[in-house]
Amino acid sequence: MQTALGLTDTELDDLQHMLEVHDWAEAVAGDEFIPNEDKRKAQSLKVKKAEREQAGLKQLLAQKPYADTVQTLFDRYETGSDPIAKLAKELDKYQALELALHYEQEQGIALFTEFYEYYKREWPFSHPAILTRIAILHATHQHHTATKE
Repeated sequence: MQTALGLTDTELDDLQHMLEVHDWAEAVAGDEFIPNEDKRKAQSLKVKKAEREQAGLKQLLAQKPYADTVQTLFDRYETGSDPIAKLAKELDKYQALELALHYEQEQGIALFTEFYEYYKREWPFSHPAILTRIAILHATHQHHTATKE
């Protein structure tokens, strides 16, 4: 069976595990926003963040029988080495856009445009289902903004 994302059950399982493992590392190292205006500075910050996440994950996995499996999933996610890993990265970024819109609508914290413009600088999205969802988010934001004025 295929999902709405066009994935088999096995691929969907991999995707879910990759996203979870990625969050494990962030739970230890923190999930930091890295501005992308200055490419050299951003690259340096990304390397440092990746090092903190690797160290945090190794700490979490010490002496665990599933350490190799988790490390492989994490490495796939980080490198975007295959279509499922690339989709996982897209979904993680999409979630940030979705949450930004939610916070803006529910709490009045203007974040959606900031996140959308940030992603426009180096557009990370290519999966048709995600592009469709982003278009819906953008239209929802425009409608929400227009009705507030």
